[in-house]
Amino acid sequence: MSDAAPGEPRAAPRPTHPLAAWLERVLRDPNPILMRELRQSARLVRTPFILMGLTIVMTLIIAGVGGSVAQSARPALVGQALFHAFFSIAFFVVAWAGPAVAANAIASEREGRTWEALLLTGMRPVEIARGKFLAAFVAVASYIVSVAPVGGLCFLFGGVDFLEVMIAFFYLFVFAALSVAFGLAVSSKLATSRGAIVVTLLLAVPISGMAFGMFGPALGAGIHELWSRVPQGVPVWLPLAYVRGELGQEYVLILIVAPIVGIALPGWFLYASMVANLTEPSDDRSSGLKRWLIGTTLVLLAAAIAGQVSMRTADAAAIAFIVELMLLLLFFIFAVGVFMGEPLGTSRRVRHRWAREGTSALARWLGPSMERTFVLLLAGAVASMAILGVVTFSSAAWRSTTASAFEYTALSRFGGYVCGFCLFCIGLGAWLRSRSNNLFGVRLLYAVILGGLAVVPWIVAALFGLASRGSDAALLLAAPSPFFIFVLLDSQPPDAAHEVGVALSLLWAASGLSLFVAGARTARGALAAWDRQVAAEQDIYDHEDSAAGQAPVPSDGAPAPEPGDSAPVP
Repeated sequence: MSDAAPGEPRAAPRPTHPLAAWLERVLRDPNPILMRELRQSARLVRTPFILMGLTIVMTLIIAGVGGSVAQSARPALVGQALFHAFFSIAFFVVAWAGPAVAANAIASEREGRTWEALLLTGMRPVEIARGKFLAAFVAVASYIVSVAPVGGLCFLFGGVDFLEVMIAFFYLFVFAALSVAFGLAVSSKLATSRGAIVVTLLLAVPISGMAFGMFGPALGAGIHELWSRVPQGVPVWLPLAYVRGELGQEYVLILIVAPIVGIALPGWFLYASMVANLTEPSDDRSSGLKRWLIGTTLVLLAAAIAGQVSMRTADAAAIAFIVELMLLLLFFIFAVGVFMGEPLGTSRRVRHRWAREGTSALARWLGPSMERTFVLLLAGAVASMAILGVVTFSSAAWRSTTASAFEYTALSRFGGYVCGFCLFCIGLGAWLRSRSNNLFGVRLLYAVILGGLAVVPWIVAALFGLASRGSDAALLLAAPSPFFIFVLLDSQPPDAAHEVGVALSLLWAASGLSLFVAGARTARGALAAWDRQVAAEQDIYDHEDSAAGQAPVPSDGAPAPEPGDSAPVP
């Protein structure tokens, strides 16, 4: 029997599948920020003229490229030239237009003093960030859709497959999402629209150029050596490799695993940074970034282990070990710079919400706290590097042959120095953060110290070597530099270089742990002093309330209990 009264319409059955339920909820109650932004963009008069102008310019460029190439090349080569020209230009359009469009999304709210009104609606920062991201992505995606017919000109000449063009368009939309997330993450730290656009473009232009050169023609040359059907040195080789590459282990690693890791992890970081920047300083801005740290560390470690397992020779395993260890070092150095903005402790607001919601111990441990954050960094760095070393030296490739250009002791010295220097970087970041609340200043000082350690010892060693006419002792002066690790791989230098390298490995590790302990002690002292100050102020307020005949308010901000009620949650 139905519960509906006679004559009343029956409610539509709710979907039971999770995906269908999510889609039904999104269509029924869409993000209000997204709907507002779409209505505003639809009312703009300049939007169709921008799309029309972009389409005309792209058509003229592609027509010019096709006309110049068609005079001296076969039709198939003309089609390939149009393909690479169109998607190369589209990449830079997306890489520059995405951050520019996204930069104005959040900064305009703050500049127009409407950001507080958004918060008063009751929406969480994550909902606002999601709406702003979707609105900016739709705007950039409209640019791609408007110029998509121009990309079909390559079919008139041949030389490219339909599936290759579709895959290229798919990655174009993916790059658009990354560029929008980048623009939102950078602009969420700034207060004015002009400043956000300028800073975002100053960062987006060189980064996009370096990414295009590194992952385009440079990497395409190596792909051609692996799969000869992929043309050598072409800028847009990834869609071609999906169709023309040979199925196998390399195909899965290069075309499936690497793109997922290389796109998902930076996108996750940009999204977590955007949400953290939009969250109030007294709220929990750390949990999302810590989840990104844990997830990224596990993914990088799993990728490194998978790479070691796939190696066939000892030389290949040793080279992979060196590259993977260096990537882990760079990742943790970057992570230290990110988490130097961590608050010294958890605010009363967050503690009260944890007590009210019954938050688990693990979620509390991932909350704001400088000491716990750098403990997580130390544990992650030591565990990941140790596991990678164990997997490398116990792999079948390393044990299958002794004909290797690298010795076990050389790789051990290399790994020990990298691990020790990584511990020093983490400890240095914790100590600098505990000494100052100027987050930009401590990050700048952190970068200057690491840059000086990398360059200055080699300059001193070079000057001393010139003065002493190439003395072997000059090489030892460069030992404090992290680039000295490559000297430890060579068995030709004197034994003193190896001994100094091992000693410095231990010195870096001990210094890092000492700096971390000192930073944690300083942070605890600052938090204790702050709690004493808050307690003293609370005593004054309680005394004034008692003198006025009012019930005192507990220190956690909850209302005082009435007689007979249960005590409030501390």
